[in-house]
Amino acid sequence: MCLLHFRCFLIITLLVVLCSWSIADISAESLERFIEWKARPLADVQKLAEEGDPVALAAIGHFYWRGHGVEKNREKGFEWTLKAAEAGDAWSMNIVGTCYANGFGVEQDMSKVFEWFEKSARAGYSNAYFNLGRCYLDGIGVERSQKEALKWFLESAKQGDKDAQNLVATFYMRGVGTVADPVEAARWYQLAADQGMANAQGDLALMYINGDGVSKDVAKGVQLLKASADGGYPQAMYNLGVLYQTGQGVEKEMTEALKWFIVSGAMRNDAAREAATSLTRELTKIQVNKARQDATQWLENFEAKSL
Repeated sequence: MCLLHFRCFLIITLLVVLCSWSIADISAESLERFIEWKARPLADVQKLAEEGDPVALAAIGHFYWRGHGVEKNREKGFEWTLKAAEAGDAWSMNIVGTCYANGFGVEQDMSKVFEWFEKSARAGYSNAYFNLGRCYLDGIGVERSQKEALKWFLESAKQGDKDAQNLVATFYMRGVGTVADPVEAARWYQLAADQGMANAQGDLALMYINGDGVSKDVAKGVQLLKASADGGYPQAMYNLGVLYQTGQGVEKEMTEALKWFIVSGAMRNDAAREAATSLTRELTKIQVNKARQDATQWLENFEAKSL
């Protein structure tokens, strides 16, 4: 058994990343943006909005999203956010694109998604860079272009977005939209890994273990792989199990290997399930029970941390 050098990222991971469009801007980021506006009398904000102030318009939209001073209403939230976007507020443009993509407060309309993400990105709103890249990658409202997708993911990555950094790294690793460049891939994986992204840590770990794009350093690779597995990346769990089974970079420990196969399998990694089934046949009942107990404990602890 050997380490999987890289998961089929574009088939597996992008389906996870791109299956839905984040509405985080409507909640988390907007809470910070409108703190000052929430402290103002609603009538004053309403007056400014009616006068066409873009941020005031966006604030009224936010109030309807959150139910601040008014009854929560997604449709009215979208209506006011659209007015803000049309008045030139780049943040609101990105929200409008997200709403059309999700059918959030408005009927879903994928034909308008690209239009609003592009407007927001061209206006300099960094969160829209990533969304625009996704449009180009999936051909949403625009002709598919891996090269253009990479361009906008790069813009997002430069702003410190760890998801974008991880995507850019994989594009360079696999030569998607550009010439394959493992050194550049390692650089972007490192940036995402430094922000605690488990996927990036796991993929970078394999680069160090294999000496691909970086100087070979098995010890560092193992350290990154453990961090990735602890962070919840199923492929890293599986690869860590392989290391313990083969004794590569760590002391051979079959019970520990089985534990990680079981944990990874519990997170729907088919290869890990097969490995666990195979290894179980080779171990004693005591070893198998110990591995299962350790795996159960790890999963319980991980779930508790995730709450």
